[in-house]
Amino acid sequence: MTASSAARIEDAERVLTAPALAFVEDLTRRFRPGIDELLARRRAVQERYNNGARPDFLAETADVASRRLEGRRRFPPTSRTGASRSPARSIAR
Repeated sequence: MTASSAARIEDAERVLTAPALAFVEDLTRRFRPGIDELLARRRAVQERYNNGARPDFLAETADVASRRLEGRRRFPPTSRTGASRSPARSIAR
């Protein structure tokens, strides 16, 4: 963004001061290659999803995900009314 494009926005000069614009321009110059690479990867992933692929855990983290799932407690299903079938609820009734 340049100072001339910022001037078209009402009151932009209050926020987009010359030092602020210089800071954003520096960040853009420094990180643009990485941002472009990440956006290209994101587009490739989205294309796979558009073609029917589903998100999944990364292969290198599958063991962590499986350990997390193993540790989950299983609760009995709820009845049609939505009331819990836990022993504590049964006693309280």
